[in-house]
Amino acid sequence: MATRDVIFRYMFPGTIEFLQYSHPFPKHLCVRPQDQPSKELHDAAYDEVSRIGNEHLDECKTLSEETCEECGVIADDLLRTPVLSTIDGPKPFVGVMVTPVCGKQQCARKIVGGVMGTMESFGYVGQGLHDPKVEWKHRCGYCRDWGNVKACRGCQEVAYCGKECQKAAWKTHKSSCGNGLVVEPVD
Repeated sequence: MATRDVIFRYMFPGTIEFLQYSHPFPKHLCVRPQDQPSKELHDAAYDEVSRIGNEHLDECKTLSEETCEECGVIADDLLRTPVLSTIDGPKPFVGVMVTPVCGKQQCARKIVGGVMGTMESFGYVGQGLHDPKVEWKHRCGYCRDWGNVKACRGCQEVAYCGKECQKAAWKTHKSSCGNGLVVEPVD
């Protein structure tokens, strides 16, 4: 498969710090948004950007703030929102905004809306791999470890790495939870 080198820049709100890496990117996915690529092609490009982003998750965690950008509570997740891409140009580039967020969907929606609103105000509408599927990497609501967690089915606002952590947190979580003590996979 033919590839071309693409620069990925991970940017963090409120700071001038960023991470930058070069990665081979499938050439057939390097299309211009104005060419109106098919949904399948767009999704494949977005999935490739996500896969590459997963390689740098640990580095993103070290530069990210500890609190939710929207509500200020301890962040459980990192939103990684592709905001600008020129993967079809002479210097292929993908910009990704990395934003700490708590597990609440309303905070995530406000943050993504703010990021996209900022991009529109600079005239970057249609210039990136914008997608409502925002990448989530959760942190356990009890032990605070990052990784493979499952959301509480009762409220979908907190996630745990297993039943042990969920049961240990239940005494405090019970008052804010909608239902019982059940663990379900996060989509």
